[in-house]
Amino acid sequence: MNPIKFLLATVIYFVASFAMGYLWHITLFKSLYDGFMIFGEKTLEPDMTTLVAGTILEALAFAYLYTRFSAGRNNVLFGITLAVCMYLFASSYGVFALAATAKTQGNGTTSFILTELAYMVAAGIVCGGLVGLLVKKQP
Repeated sequence: MNPIKFLLATVIYFVASFAMGYLWHITLFKSLYDGFMIFGEKTLEPDMTTLVAGTILEALAFAYLYTRFSAGRNNVLFGITLAVCMYLFASSYGVFALAATAKTQGNGTTSFILTELAYMVAAGIVCGGLVGLLVKKQP
């Protein structure tokens, strides 16, 4: 395994994940998420330490799998496929846990789950595509 590609894939996935999360949850669909009433004064507040640690672990797992199995494949398509699978695997438990414990109010549980599934696919496409595009150029 090429350590430079591994490190590059880890950093790209981590940075792109946070950028995509901010763009989706705080910018583009803020009013929708406000309507779910998950975060706020009397509800959950995101724990940034846990969020960063979890994303680092996810990025390391993604980078390992990507650098281990991408040789001889369409790097962008493989990156997208792997990232979408990683997002669905790593994030879905939190989404379903919030929905199952009725933490989503307001706009409804089904809307919350569908919105988060759309996010996971979109983020996987962006993050995996970026890794596939940028890492394949490295020696």
